[in-house]
Formats: sequence, C-alpha cells, structure tokens
Amino acid sequence: MTRFLFIILSLFATNAFSQISVDVPPLSAKAAFIRDYPVPTERLYAPNMEEIAAEDELLESEGIPPRYAVFLPVEISTSSPSNWMELKGGARLWRIRLETNGALGTTLLFDAFSIPEGGLVHIYNDDRSHVLGAYTSQNNTDGGNYASQILLGSACTIEYYEPASVRGQGQIDISDLGYCYRYVYGIDGPEDSRG
Repeated sequence: MTRFLFIILSLFATNAFSQISVDVPPLSAKAAFIRDYPVPTERLYAPNMEEIAAEDELLESEGIPPRYAVFLPVEISTSSPSNWMELKGGARLWRIRLETNGALGTTLLFDAFSIPEGGLVHIYNDDRSHVLGAYTSQNNTDGGNYASQILLGSACTIEYYEPASVRGQGQIDISDLGYCYRYVYGIDGPEDSRG
C-alpha cells in the first residue's frame, strides 16, 4: 500500500474500528522517577487553516467525504539511540512528546509497529485525561503500517516499555502526526476549530 493511500484510508478508518488494548496503565503513571524525568518534545508547525478550509470546500464540492484531519510528516523511530531510558534489570522505556498548536486532537500513523511479547505501548495527552493502550504484541501482528485512534488535545506522548527478555526486538516508526481540526468528539460533544 502506498503511503498516500494509507493516509487517505486512515482519514476515514482511524475511528471506525476498535483496537485491541489491555487495561494496564503506563509505567510512568506508576513510577514517580519516570514521570518526573523530562520527555523529549518535538514541536510541529500547525497547518494554514485558511488553506485547509479552501481545500475542504473544493473536495466536498466534488463529492469527496469531509476529512477531519491533515497529516504532518515526522521521522521518529525507536531505532534511534536517543529517547531511551534504562530501567532496572535491563528493561528500558522509550518516550517522545509531539506537540502542535490548535489541534483538537491528534492521531499517529506508523510505518512500523512491531511490539514483542511483554512490550507495552501507550499514547496519552498532557494531563493524562485520555490514554490509549496498552497496545501489545496482539496489535498489528505483521509489524507494518498502523494508525492510532484520535487522542484529545494538541499534544501526545508515546511511551513504549520493553522488557529485558525482548530487548531490541520491538520497532516503532512514526511517519505522520494527524492534526485533527474538526469532527472531534470529546466530553463536550463535536467541535470544529474553524468555527
């Protein structure tokens, strides 16, 4: 599947299917020394919403279903030695925070999403009022393209715990951050950042 087609399908399918997750909190929620450790942040420029509105008007006039997000390219991978935190007994934790101004929510596209047995992935917003996961080896068993559900808020943190027994076996490659600007349903109902 080409990257372009994957993005188009993700625009319509991200929330259409429930994803397998287990009810396990992020490790950082249980350990203060991890929670208080600074998380590397990558800030992304928000899209030009006037241009987005014009594109949406044109697309919808052609009968194309309305989109809720535009995708901002990123190149982030667990294969980079940075962003890893060593834990007791040879386990380790990888975290990155992605931030963009004005988004109602975010979603992530992955070029690779391969979680070994015992590995845990969580995605959460800044105040942890919305947490996705834990995703495990049951998710995306072929390790290829993957898309997360929508996470409320303009920033998200991805946290991957890797046990010592499977050290180096996991692979997460984030290709795009979805900037969700309308049709995001939260506690207060649907919103549209364009008014």
